[in-house]
Amino acid sequence: VRIHVEAEEGVTGFMVEKHLKERLGFSPKGDVFRPGTLPRQDGKAVRVIHRREPT
Repeated sequence: VRIHVEAEEGVTGFMVEKHLKERLGFSPKGDVFRPGTLPRQDGKAVRVIHRREPT
């Protein structure tokens, strides 16, 4: 699982991953972006993006 997070300067992917593991009980990968850089969705939010190849 990969999580994209907008956060202020100084927040690292490691910090995000550690916090999520403590809260969720598993270890997702955390990618940190500057505020306002992730695309916004009109209407209903996109919650899951399926990137796995079909088997």
